[in-house]
Amino acid sequence: DALTVHARLAVHGRDIPAEWKWIKKVKSAVKIPVIGNGDVFSGKGAERLLKICDGVMIARGAIGDPLIFTRILNYLGKGIERGNDWRENWKLFLEYLKLEKKYYGKDVDLARVKYLGGKFLRGFDGAAKKRSELMGLKSPEEIGKFVKRIIK
Repeated sequence: DALTVHARLAVHGRDIPAEWKWIKKVKSAVKIPVIGNGDVFSGKGAERLLKICDGVMIARGAIGDPLIFTRILNYLGKGIERGNDWRENWKLFLEYLKLEKKYYGKDVDLARVKYLGGKFLRGFDGAAKKRSELMGLKSPEEIGKFVKRIIK
């Protein structure tokens, strides 16, 4: 019913820019909707990709920034690009942490939680120091207290 095309080979890694020309070529070759993916981090990026395909898939751009979808929709509707609201995103990380504890209990993957938490800690002065502090925490409870201190 539709096809999603990621415009980069797996061997390229994220340091090689996505080549949207391949999405455009696929779009011209098929008669079903084509959803493009690769290097979309803003409303303007989504708008550019929508000029060559039918939809946009966001992956890496949403890690640590789940509000990217709201910002993109706002941009597409109103033409206003808003920056990342790290405090609001960090509140969402706190919700994620609660779900981790609810579903995994004592088996929470602390390394994964810290990795994702580090992705949320961007876009403000002192973020690198806070990421370093996060990596030294030893439990989901410590991380929860840390998050609550940050979003005050």
